[in-house]
Amino acid sequence: MKKKTLNNLWKAVADGSTRRVFTCLESGLDINVRMYGGRTVLQRTTTLRQLEMVAYLLKKGANVDARIGANGDNPVDIAEKQGSKEVKLQFL
Repeated sequence: MKKKTLNNLWKAVADGSTRRVFTCLESGLDINVRMYGGRTVLQRTTTLRQLEMVAYLLKKGANVDARIGANGDNPVDIAEKQGSKEVKLQFL
C-alpha cells in the first residue's frame, strides 16, 4: 500500500469528497483499512456526520462491526452517542 495513496484517502475523507475516496478505493486500498487511532473510514465519516459518504461506504461493503476505543464502539454506537439520527438511519 502506498503511503501517498493512504494519505490521499484520509484527506478525501476529511474533505468529504466521495469521488476522491472512490478513486483511492479503486486503486486497491482496502475499504476497512485503519487510519490514525485505529479508526476505519466508516468510523471517521460517521464521526464527521458525512451522510453521503456513510451511505457510499455501506454500499461498497464497509465493516459496520469494526470496533475502536476502550468502549469498543462501532459506527452505529458512534452515531448514537453523537445523537445523529440521520447517520444512524444509514445503518438500518
